[in-house]
Amino acid sequence: MTVGILLAAGQSRRFGPDNKLLAAFRGAPLASHAAEAMREAQFARRLAVVADPAVAELLAGFEIVEASPGQPQSESLRLGISRASSLGADRVVVALADMPLVTAALLSEVDRRCADYGASASQDGDRRSPPAGFSRTHYEALLKTSGDKGGSALIQDLPSGALVDAAGFLGDVDTIADLMALEWRAGGT
Repeated sequence: MTVGILLAAGQSRRFGPDNKLLAAFRGAPLASHAAEAMREAQFARRLAVVADPAVAELLAGFEIVEASPGQPQSESLRLGISRASSLGADRVVVALADMPLVTAALLSEVDRRCADYGASASQDGDRRSPPAGFSRTHYEALLKTSGDKGGSALIQDLPSGALVDAAGFLGDVDTIADLMALEWRAGGT
């Protein structure tokens, strides 16, 4: 069984005073795009690790895992992995709510490659990134992560077959300028 985990508890420090996940992108809140891709990927279960109740309201169809505000990404990842493990997940696919160009097809391919290789990740050029997949054998290491890097150390040495070409889909939003650039690149209004 695969569980999708959407990490949506970020602090938005570089974005400004507002929660970036609620900022408009293509006419909808930023977090709703990655959430919709995860819904369409049709994983057995979907979890969202969330610190802001306003973000949680966007995530119908997800089990909400509450995170404390101000925690690093690794804490969100640990909360999601812990819950997925308790549900008996064989694999998880982890996506970030601030990556609005991610598609269901990309998430499904990450899951397929994870089933084949035990772990998988998305790649754009030399950059390896979430969405990433991890089998149960990686949960212990993921539960020991710290800081804002999450599981990035685990995906750096993956073989090429475990990597999904995600060129053009890995744009993430950290600042208002990032949001504007993605909106322009995506043919926004």
